Amino acid sequence: HQAGVMMARRPDGMIVIVDAEHERALLTDRTTAGVLEEGFGRRLHGMQRRRRGASIRMYTARDEQTTLDLLATHHTYPVYVRGVVARTDKWERAQPFAAAWNAGRVLVLSTCRDAMALVRQLENFTGMDGDSDDLVDAAVAAFDEVAGGPIATSTVADARSDARQATSAARRRWT
Repeated sequence: HQAGVMMARRPDGMIVIVDAEHERALLTDRTTAGVLEEGFGRRLHGMQRRRRGASIRMYTARDEQTTLDLLATHHTYPVYVRGVVARTDKWERAQPFAAAWNAGRVLVLSTCRDAMALVRQLENFTGMDGDSDDLVDAAVAAFDEVAGGPIATSTVADARSDARQATSAARRRWT
């Protein structure tokens, strides 16, 4: 499975989940018997382009620069991803995002495509390898990227009135 979550930080410090998407797909395009199977990289490219080149972070188990270079050099749909080698397990990496979520400092745009799938994964997150938590992993990486990064005023200001907090059911503590 592939997953991508796009977040922005408002001037008041609130984090906004702008978009989320996941699917079972190849990362890059593949042609088999003359039929093009579009890769998830195209979707990431679209997310990044719609948000004016927003930064994307991916935690890796080891140096995956070859994969990141492949995404960045795609002739039609380049995606620029900053790879960060994970120094802790996914449970530990999730704690700052979980604390912000549980404190109500994370908003979800009503236009976020896979918001409910993300909320389900947050509710069921165990931190164990093999669990269905690709959106959680992507959300944690996105949170870490924007939590200390530049404030995204134009991306979120236009949609500020569209922002809403996740449903009360989704507000359950998840770690």
